Amino acid sequence: MTERFDKFDEQIYNARLHYDNTFGDHSISTFVGMERLNNDSNNFFASKVGGFPDASRGELFQGNNDDRQASGGTSSEFKRQDFFGSLSYDFKKKYFIDFTMRYDGIQ
Repeated sequence: MTERFDKFDEQIYNARLHYDNTFGDHSISTFVGMERLNNDSNNFFASKVGGFPDASRGELFQGNNDDRQASGGTSSEFKRQDFFGSLSYDFKKKYFIDFTMRYDGIQ
């Protein structure tokens, strides 16, 4: 009889870079960032080779030498949010331009 269970969890979080500057009548503000990665997976495997007391029971933990059974499975969940950023510019606090970017990646 063999049973195995593996679990893997990984989480990585964000980083952000920000910049502001004013030179003369011009102002600029910007940032870029990268978000998170989350990976969860579970693996299960069980097998048996007979030789157990009751061959009439069709369960993983029962059987005889002629009876082989195996069962297994995997579940996995992966999430990722990638990049985002913003750029703002103004001239004399009178004219403004804003630009925002967002890319979600794999959900």
